Amino acid sequence: MYELISRTGQSASHWGGTGFLAGAAAATIVFFHRAVFSGRTFIGRDMLRVYFPLYRYWAERVRNGGFPEWYPFDGLGQPFVGAVVSGAFHPIHLIWLLAPPALAMNISVLVCFPVSLCGVFYLSRSLSIGRYAAAFAAITYAFSGYAICITNNFAYLLAVATVPWVLWAVDRVLTGPSIWRVGQASAFLALLVLGGDLEAFAISCAMCVPLAFYRCTERKDVRKGAWVAAIWGFGTLLSAIQVLPAFAVRSASRNATLGVQEAMLWSVHPLRVLDLGLGPIFAAEPGTEIAKSINRELLSTGMSTLWVDSLYIGLLPLVFALVALLTHRRARGGVVLLCSIALLIVLALGKHGLLYPLAIRALPLLRSFRYPEKIMPWVGLAIALSAAVGLQTIESHARVRRWTVLALLGLGLACTSLGLFQTWNRTFLPNLFRGVWHLAPPAALEFVGARLRSTLLRTGIVLSLLALFLRILRTVSARSGAAIAAGFLLSYLSNEPMYQLARPAIASEPSPLARRIIELDGPPSIGNGRVYRLTGRYGRSESLPVDPAERFAEAQAASLEAVIPGLWGLEGSNDYLPAVSSRVDDLADEFGAFATLSGIFTTRYVIASQPDLAKLPSSWERVGEDSRYQLVLLRNNGALPRAYLALPHCVDNPRASARLLRHPQFSPHREVLLECDSHLVTPATGSPGQVFIRRYLPEEVLIDVENERESILVVTDAYYDGWVATIDGAKVAIMPANHSVRAVTVPPGRHEVTFRYHATGLRLGAGISLLSLLVMIGCAGMASWSRSRSVKTV
Repeated sequence: MYELISRTGQSASHWGGTGFLAGAAAATIVFFHRAVFSGRTFIGRDMLRVYFPLYRYWAERVRNGGFPEWYPFDGLGQPFVGAVVSGAFHPIHLIWLLAPPALAMNISVLVCFPVSLCGVFYLSRSLSIGRYAAAFAAITYAFSGYAICITNNFAYLLAVATVPWVLWAVDRVLTGPSIWRVGQASAFLALLVLGGDLEAFAISCAMCVPLAFYRCTERKDVRKGAWVAAIWGFGTLLSAIQVLPAFAVRSASRNATLGVQEAMLWSVHPLRVLDLGLGPIFAAEPGTEIAKSINRELLSTGMSTLWVDSLYIGLLPLVFALVALLTHRRARGGVVLLCSIALLIVLALGKHGLLYPLAIRALPLLRSFRYPEKIMPWVGLAIALSAAVGLQTIESHARVRRWTVLALLGLGLACTSLGLFQTWNRTFLPNLFRGVWHLAPPAALEFVGARLRSTLLRTGIVLSLLALFLRILRTVSARSGAAIAAGFLLSYLSNEPMYQLARPAIASEPSPLARRIIELDGPPSIGNGRVYRLTGRYGRSESLPVDPAERFAEAQAASLEAVIPGLWGLEGSNDYLPAVSSRVDDLADEFGAFATLSGIFTTRYVIASQPDLAKLPSSWERVGEDSRYQLVLLRNNGALPRAYLALPHCVDNPRASARLLRHPQFSPHREVLLECDSHLVTPATGSPGQVFIRRYLPEEVLIDVENERESILVVTDAYYDGWVATIDGAKVAIMPANHSVRAVTVPPGRHEVTFRYHATGLRLGAGISLLSLLVMIGCAGMASWSRSRSVKTV
């Protein structure tokens, strides 16, 4: 970047590659010492609710010689590959084949940080940034608040680790294009999709544009745009195995109905600029009144939690980045990077800015790319690279170094003074928020004030000491080492408490209510009854864990929230994963408490909090409880079986079927709502026949039917494209039944009915990806052979 960066296209020396890798591993161990040495595992938020169940299921299916195309444990079933977060084709899944789940999760998470550190280091070196400044950039990015906190959502952590390698590989193409380098950059780009983050793929493609613009110094360099387009094209083709199934399910999934407001949840509030410099000021324990007040009233997230608890980059990198921008403001690289940072920040503001709402209304497809806060890793990377240039500038110019020392000293003293004043007058800093936080509870104001006091004090002390060291140390290596140490120390103090761990037993041993269901129904198997968690507050008792993160994870496991039932082989009626059918999602949205309809969808068990029992039918049998969290397990003995015969009750459209499900005259045991062209049909009396489920697998259901008259066979699994039904080997049409599940018409007599699922687009996508890979290898081999032949001829 800037004038200090060579435009010769030559990669910087790989000095210290092995040494830096060792240092990156050591820094990761130090930062994550609790995860490495405590015997606990990463279990925050979606790690337990999504990735433990999904990855464990993937590993079990692959070990048994299969491959998962359908996931039966969430939202009445949904496509496994189409739910992009499953990352079904990412190579990191191989760890789950070799290690038990808790260890596999720890290894998967921890390996992302040395990968991220090395990626930023090599990207910086490729841009001719010195090795010490490159190390500072790597520390700043890899241990930023976003990167540490996103250890609660693995797909996005993988993207954080991969993005620097994408830009490094693209820059290598721009400085010395070759087929092999295009293939390398395309492969890194494809890994973003295969890891489960389509947004990271799109944003990284966009970030290639300013990088290409920076590298174009002459008119003929416009050809580099063609190389970037080639990378985009091959990256898309290589990831077709994931892209095509994802787009195939989009129109039928909940993403097709996302509104503008839902897409802009978790926008970065302007007040969180304090997070960038000081650390996690607004991160309160989830579920508490303090957290709800901060998130809903002060930061207007629209949710009761933050997307990530910390956006920390650090005052030190921000000062170095400002030095770079001021000293190289007229350089081409400085302008490109400044514009990129500004654009990214404006987009990350989401609903608090102007650009994102305009873009998302003009391009509805962008609504699938939810939560503007996800843009912050690219902001962090741009600031980290700017900070590296700033550090290099400081070491190259004594005058700049003197002014920087004075700025750091002044900033350090100011932070320390504010922190001490807040210690003396605890209402000083919180009162600054009263203008935008009118309903602030005193406890919440006190919490924010305490966080500000501690962050100001530690930041001020470290910056003051660094200013002193930069003044007295005489060598470049010593001064740079002091800056790196200070940056790492501030990141550690601010962000180390942010990653969440808990006992592995929470994810490996069934909770009391899960064990109770297994006692009542026997060993779990798909095709049995489902369980539904009625949304409600958790109770508390004296026996709960002291650590908030472990207490929250244990509460989620105790109530079988989200996808957690899949850990124990129990199917859930709750819809959480992104590929859930929009029809299933409709019912949850329209009726709120889906529990009252759940028996229609073979939901035998409902877990409710004690205060919510009044919302449920009194006829349901109370069969268990968990006094720790005041949870009650109820059994609905009238729940419909997984497959049954009924008589048709035709309706005109999906909306009508959703409405009539609650009509008092609708009899779900005898009739089924079908979206037919004819008018409503009054069902005849009498039993329509018998059903026997011979085989029930995720992608195949085999049912024997015996009936005396034409009937409708209903299977209470989600209606979705990709399922094919046959009766005695002859293909028949599958109809949406009871709004959300599937059914076929069965003629009189004895018949064998089979349902089989093949992920739409999977086989075509696999063929495209494989062919693209072979073409890339072939072209690279031919280019290499041609060059070697030319050398021999000469």
